Amino acid sequence: MGKITNKEIADQFKLLGELMELHGENKFKVRSYLSAYQKLRKLDAPLADFEREELLELEGVGKAIADKIYRLSHEGTFPQLEEYVDKTPVGVIDLLSIRGLGPKKIRQFWQELNIESPGELLYACKENRLVPLKGMGQKTQDKIEAQLEFHLQSAEWIRIDQASATAQNLLERWPGRGRKVITGDLRRNMPVMKAVDILAENEPEIMKANAWEDLSDKIEETEEGITFRFEGVLFRIIFSSDENWSQQLLLSTKGELLDSTTSANTEEEFFTQKGWPIIPPELRDHPNIEQWLSKYHPDDLVERKDIQGMVHLHTDWSDGGASLEDMVQAAKDRGFSYITITDHSAAAFYANGLSAERLRHQRQAIDDLEIEGIRVFAGCEVDIMPSGIMDLDDDILSELDIVIASVHSQLRMDEKKATERLLRAIAHPHVHMLGHPTGRLILSRPGYPIDHRQIIDACAEHQVTIEINANPLRLDLDWKWIPYAMQQGVMISINPDAHSKSNMDLLEYGLRVARKGGLVKSMCINALDADGFYQHLHRKDKG
Repeated sequence: MGKITNKEIADQFKLLGELMELHGENKFKVRSYLSAYQKLRKLDAPLADFEREELLELEGVGKAIADKIYRLSHEGTFPQLEEYVDKTPVGVIDLLSIRGLGPKKIRQFWQELNIESPGELLYACKENRLVPLKGMGQKTQDKIEAQLEFHLQSAEWIRIDQASATAQNLLERWPGRGRKVITGDLRRNMPVMKAVDILAENEPEIMKANAWEDLSDKIEETEEGITFRFEGVLFRIIFSSDENWSQQLLLSTKGELLDSTTSANTEEEFFTQKGWPIIPPELRDHPNIEQWLSKYHPDDLVERKDIQGMVHLHTDWSDGGASLEDMVQAAKDRGFSYITITDHSAAAFYANGLSAERLRHQRQAIDDLEIEGIRVFAGCEVDIMPSGIMDLDDDILSELDIVIASVHSQLRMDEKKATERLLRAIAHPHVHMLGHPTGRLILSRPGYPIDHRQIIDACAEHQVTIEINANPLRLDLDWKWIPYAMQQGVMISINPDAHSKSNMDLLEYGLRVARKGGLVKSMCINALDADGFYQHLHRKDKG
């Protein structure tokens, strides 16, 4: 291993200064380390070759900084920095690397919103939580959101929404005219992936690296085709002749069901050989497809046209970006026959959560709405407190059409405590639905550990529906647990968790992963009409 470089040493001082500022330390000490960073990074002579006495001769370097440089370059230790790193969440340190964010802003987000990772901050932006903060505003939030998207997109893994949008942009700038189709992980609707695969027809004008130079400066030719990054996403272009197209589509789509040694030339032939109907790409990772096929047919999978109700929406009564009336009208314009208004409860103070009194006022506002052709259910997304009790009293909960119970705080519990917390909420007589069961934020926060089987079994016992939160940052319940939920007879609701009118369109991603898990229309509660939806929620007098 080579000697530590001046830049690496300087970066360590920069990190120390930023962490000290983050923790509210003396500003003069902070300034001294950030000043050292500026000076050290510009030096030509290798600092690792200096003795302590020589370091003291450098302009702006006193004894304390000289000692730290020497220990870092000769012993590989930096105790003061290590102390601050140890007491700072890893995700908060990650935030320091994002352009446009400084220690003061990050400290504000950490202290006031309990944000501890880039993904949590991005989610807060999408829920408009930064706008009310001192020194913020819509433009600042939009800028931060853009920087966060870029940062997360540049990581090794990408989310399905990023992959889909970027693939569409690439297809619009495609240099050839022949056939092309998305394949691989994106065709199978994987929630995250490392690359987007596109099967393309052989065309002389696109089969060489120079055809893609306007899109990327790091292009590699492979045995299959071309690999490059476009807008931060890795793309693999697989070229195929016309005669091999159908077989290449089958092989490149992959999935757990695929036998790579198959002699089949088409997808139809492959599944006919197995005695199955054609399995849609998204269902080709199902853990027990034969058991699923014994009860259902691919035509039974839930589709967009089946969804009749918009469930789990927030308005500007809490942290939503649109009024009650605008959200209802937007749902109606999208063809939905009912909508549930479920703003946050009071414990979500950062989201302007509603007290019992405000909920009753909102209920009156809902009753006063004059928008025909859509039914509006009054509800609340109620915080599950650390002990498992609900944030609102039974008297107000009993008045609501729908209660979605969710965890938003104190996420760092062990599996036993986290599971017990949810079990107590599920058993509550006025809880109808469990929201985003693990609280995960994809690629940013793994979510609290829970015993999924226990949770699903409890939902079956107490007749509680489980949400698939369609926000691509969540997609929670994870698709891998949908088969077990269906087996236990637990209904699933595909919910956008919309905080704006445009957020309603996130339903698409919930549908994708729902189908991936084999969810059929008959097991999707918001595929019921308004009467059926309400009756199913209240089908058992749990009081």
